[in-house]
Amino acid sequence: MNLSKFSQWFERIDWFLIGERVLFIAVLIVVTWLIDLVLTRAINHLFESLSQRLGEKKISPRLKTLGQLLNGIETFGLWVLAALIALDSMNVNIAPILAAAGITGLALGFGAQRLIQDLISGFFILLEDQFRVGDVITCGGKTGTVEAVNIRLTRLRDFEGKVHFIPHSESGIITNHTHGFAHAVIEFGVDYREDLSRVTEVIRIVLEDLKNDPDLGPDILETEFFGVSALADSAVVFLIRITTKEKRQWQIKREALARLKVACDVAGINIPFPHRQIITEKPPAAEGAIDREEFMRRYRREIDEMRDIAKEELMQVVKEGPGQGD
Repeated sequence: MNLSKFSQWFERIDWFLIGERVLFIAVLIVVTWLIDLVLTRAINHLFESLSQRLGEKKISPRLKTLGQLLNGIETFGLWVLAALIALDSMNVNIAPILAAAGITGLALGFGAQRLIQDLISGFFILLEDQFRVGDVITCGGKTGTVEAVNIRLTRLRDFEGKVHFIPHSESGIITNHTHGFAHAVIEFGVDYREDLSRVTEVIRIVLEDLKNDPDLGPDILETEFFGVSALADSAVVFLIRITTKEKRQWQIKREALARLKVACDVAGINIPFPHRQIITEKPPAAEGAIDREEFMRRYRREIDEMRDIAKEELMQVVKEGPGQGD
């Protein structure tokens, strides 16, 4: 009995239709795989060409990260589309699946807005090469050396050794202090009584000495002396700008300040500094016992003079009468 039912069921199966659908799905898988392979190679070639245009001998980690990200998105989307086409060919209603996917995507979009912002911001940061590992940047209100950067966040280590994890959506304005070249800006003040031409000569000698230094000179691209930039409360301020290679501005600025101090000491040029001088004056202390008679005589005389002055002013008011004093 069961064998007969099975035979009837087997005869009702449209094997031609099943074979057609299986063949369609097999062809769909092969075509999807080929498209995925072509797109992956195209994306990799695109980033290799971009790396060559940027002058890089091999593809940088940031471009490799972007390539992997785009390849992952492309592969996921392509195979999801292929799966939907395969289900539709098997007469499966994919409308509820699309509706559920839309609702799920909407819910995830609302619940993961910050994550999506991080990913989008990180994508453009990597694409535009805003900074690299090893650069010194100000990001999210923190300044430090970039230790790592990925599609979601940047890891900074500041001067004190503290590590900051900054999501890209909270980066705000990013300042790269070591991109290409840098300026060491020095404002140098001297006393108002100094000869300005003499100070100028000393500063130029120091700048020339820095450029000729065998250790620092190769890192100095240009020195600029702008002369007097301000007349401050207690100093005449000179402005100096030294163009250096990236990451070298801080050491060169420290060395320039040290040499300016030494040069001013040698030349006898006074560098003013804020200071406070307290002068305490006391009247000379009286010595010995009080001469009572002399004291009372002087005391009475002062009192009598004070009373005479007050009496004269009172008599003047009486003579003028009320309302005439003013």
